[in-house]
Amino acid sequence: MKTNDFDKMIADLVKQEEKKLGVNSPEFQKKHKEIMDLIEKAGVKNGR
Repeated sequence: MKTNDFDKMIADLVKQEEKKLGVNSPEFQKKHKEIMDLIEKAGVKNGR
């Protein structure tokens, strides 16, 4: 498989996954913020 073919295949797979996950949808953004807030809170509790 040539590099360009592989790159295209990966780009297509990423695009499919983004669509499946609803990336950039309001629901996705809300859940992302909740997760990032929890990570930040956990870091603060652990002295980071």
